[in-house]
Amino acid sequence: GTLIHPTLGELTVSVTESGLRVNESADNGRVFEFTLTVIESGLKVFAVTNSTAADSKVNTNWLRTATTTAAKFIAMVKGEIRTVTQAVKTIKQTVNFWENMVQSSIDEVTNLSDMLNSTFGSKRYGRYSRGKIGGSVSGATGVVLRNNDSENYKKVVNEKMAGAVMGREAISKALSQLNNANSIEGLAGGVQLVINVIISVTGSTAEKVRVFENLASFKNTQYQQSSVDRDVAEATTLLLVVLSAGAMAKTASELIPASRDEAATIQRRVCESLDNAIIKAGDLAADNVFQALVQLRYEFVESFSLKDAKGRLTQFNLPSVLPVLNIANRIYQDAERSDELVQAVSPIHPAFMPVKFKALKQ
Repeated sequence: GTLIHPTLGELTVSVTESGLRVNESADNGRVFEFTLTVIESGLKVFAVTNSTAADSKVNTNWLRTATTTAAKFIAMVKGEIRTVTQAVKTIKQTVNFWENMVQSSIDEVTNLSDMLNSTFGSKRYGRYSRGKIGGSVSGATGVVLRNNDSENYKKVVNEKMAGAVMGREAISKALSQLNNANSIEGLAGGVQLVINVIISVTGSTAEKVRVFENLASFKNTQYQQSSVDRDVAEATTLLLVVLSAGAMAKTASELIPASRDEAATIQRRVCESLDNAIIKAGDLAADNVFQALVQLRYEFVESFSLKDAKGRLTQFNLPSVLPVLNIANRIYQDAERSDELVQAVSPIHPAFMPVKFKALKQ
């Protein structure tokens, strides 16, 4: 329960066995004495230091979804076609629109400013930095990653600049390889290659999530005269949408949400993209793809819930505007958790925290 201590403030405690002892006697009249023995403890929650195991399950299911979808795509197209040449032509016509979306997203993924923000951590470089160098903290979970700081900032920046250039080049090469493919298997492999290159290039993780969300919303608006061509185009759209949505889930599972609201927003966005892909797979009777997507969605929600598991929010009402150091010391008896509060509340300035906000109870 909660114990209100005159000097230590509000504490979460547990009463030990035989912790309450009462003494009374005739000498004391109507007065009796009692002794309460308690142990300071926390709420029973799962200890979360990282979610590597859960992330690996998301990655495993993403790989399974990608291979299952590619195999289903090849089988669907080969089951419909009369000539390989016509099928490849229809597939390329569909893929071209998706390629244009990828091309316009290259600069967003490899933007140097976003890349540096996702390199340096919030513990050392401020609340708008989302990387790991120098350490980072999450207001959603309270998890602190204590990574070593870099002593050579110029080297780090130069490496990121080189990584941005190489990343753009790698994506361009993958798109060229996709354009040059002349077989059904080659086109399926080319799409997978483009997706994997975007995942692996040096860049902002948050931007990658946004780009994959955009790619997963792809819709084929091109008219196909014959029913066979329409079926091939639908199978191609399924391949593009499923791989993009799956890549979005895989990339988002690596994010460390800054606040509970951000965690909920990211989870909602990913689930919407996966739900759209699941509906499309169901409409085309792609049962294996449908099941793989459902499992991927489950593992992603499980993974992101782990990152949010420590969070038990409570509403704090302060008598006046106070600096975050004072509030962290008052709430948690630990001024070092001020960075966590800043991430969770996102005030205009850490010296002027709002009088009402939600944060972790302990």
